[in-house]
Amino acid sequence: MERARRPLVDTINRQRTGNAWWLGNLPRIQTDPRITAMITSQLSDYGTMTPADLQAVARAYLAPGRAFKLIVVPEPGATAAPAATP
Repeated sequence: MERARRPLVDTINRQRTGNAWWLGNLPRIQTDPRITAMITSQLSDYGTMTPADLQAVARAYLAPGRAFKLIVVPEPGATAAPAATP
């Protein structure tokens, strides 16, 4: 668990040191009081997550028979759009 958790926690900590992360979340904090609680508990929530928690979520959302396959097929005669350049 720690091997998977550590990069996520490090990324969150690194993002929180920059103005961009805070400026991106400030409007959400002002309009939704749940966001403040989420930000406050985010790191401890990841720290207390157990393999059993992940297995329970997997059983709920990755249940056999609930998966679907999506195939995107171009219309006949359609040509590909040129790739966007940065």
